Amino acid sequence: MREMWKMRKYAMVLMALALTIILTPDTVTAASAAVPGSPMGVTAAAGDGQATVSFSPPASDGGSAITGYIVTASPGGAAATGTASPITVNGLTNGTDYTFTVAAVNAAGTGAASMASNSVKPFAVPPSIDDSFINMGGILVYPDSIDPEKPSITMEVKPAQGVAYVSIPADILQSYAERNADFFMEIRAPYGSYRLPARLPSLIPGLSELLKAQSLSMEDIRFRITLTDKSSYPSIQSALTEGLPNAQPIGPAVDFGIEIVRIETGQVIGHVDTFKEPVIRLIPLPSDLTAMPERWGVFRYDEANQRFDFVPARAIQIDGFWHALINSNTNSVYVAADNAVSFSDVPSSHWAYSAIDLAASKGLVAGVGGGRFAPSQPVTGAEFAAMLKRAIGVEVLIGNGAASDQPLTREEMASMLAAAVRSVQPQTAPASVSLDAYKDIAAVSLDHLADIQLMIELGIMTGSSADTFDPKGVTTRAQAAIVFVRTLQALELIDG
Repeated sequence: MREMWKMRKYAMVLMALALTIILTPDTVTAASAAVPGSPMGVTAAAGDGQATVSFSPPASDGGSAITGYIVTASPGGAAATGTASPITVNGLTNGTDYTFTVAAVNAAGTGAASMASNSVKPFAVPPSIDDSFINMGGILVYPDSIDPEKPSITMEVKPAQGVAYVSIPADILQSYAERNADFFMEIRAPYGSYRLPARLPSLIPGLSELLKAQSLSMEDIRFRITLTDKSSYPSIQSALTEGLPNAQPIGPAVDFGIEIVRIETGQVIGHVDTFKEPVIRLIPLPSDLTAMPERWGVFRYDEANQRFDFVPARAIQIDGFWHALINSNTNSVYVAADNAVSFSDVPSSHWAYSAIDLAASKGLVAGVGGGRFAPSQPVTGAEFAAMLKRAIGVEVLIGNGAASDQPLTREEMASMLAAAVRSVQPQTAPASVSLDAYKDIAAVSLDHLADIQLMIELGIMTGSSADTFDPKGVTTRAQAAIVFVRTLQALELIDG
């Protein structure tokens, strides 16, 4: 018996050793991983004997990186694979209605298929026609039916699985812009609107270079504009909870996107992430909202850092209902929220309370930690430049003697703010207001004098007292909050 027990114990040791050898870290990871979740927001656009299927990654990768996707057509089961959206399925029969599902694949296997896409019907279209129609969510609109001499046109689009789209040939937009440079097309879904300028091609950085590199022209491409309701996406909900713990959404989270599509193949050759100037988006707020919350703001999702950042927005009423109007250079997910923020060292009796409260609720400024704002803490040139970029979205160089690592003086602050204003509104006229009321105005460096005049005239800055400007005084965090709010209001980027 003792010998048998020894043999069993020896066998168990060998088995444990074998498992240790077999289950390397990579094997353990693969074994413990689950298959990924289902892709979301699946949409299809028909072509000649093919369809291009777009989608968003699943909320969960199952604990292992997603290595690919499988798109399957119904009926018929034609399939295509790829590593990212979109994926084109070929071999379809023109005139037949198809829907598509997408499944994600990782080391553990293939996940469950997504919900079916919208139904599309591949069709053979002569190039002369294919180049000339607008696809409004599957409904064809001929360009001649649109009058660009009018200020705008509204295109109501019915979404499928939370995605609404319009596809417009680039040269059609150009022809509209040639007739009316201010013409825009408002693409409206139930949960958001995108005011697409006819000048869109001229607003996309690097578009000419992209087309040249692929030997294409404007006649060869179309823009696919999408509005996706991502209110229920776990990644969006998680980023809101973690980054804005006090925020309560008062409207849908909408992803505004634009793809550059090659007409001949249906291939997506680029994504439009930024514009040379702001483009307007609208998010409708609840119909029972009778007044805007005092501490509301709009926030843009930074996908790279998985966080929400401040974006300028105003509240407007359309047909008696409140909307958030967003004027931004960036395509992304946007959400309006009631965001009450308070700081222990900024009581309601503090002289800058109102401005700090407003700036913090909009995400324009943040605390220093521990529930504090440190209103009297000096601001360096580099800090102010970073805050200014976050507030207005423009890069302002630290010049005229301002040192990036030193506290910023009030006259230096005036020059940086003036540069930002002129960047947003290049036609800003020189100020003519008199500065004679300030007894210390002679102490202002000549390089800053015109900028101080502009700030005084616009109401962005005032003196430290009725007869003192204090040009060499140090800028504090409280002062920075005040001037940022006033600058955005002067530029009509936030409510006054």
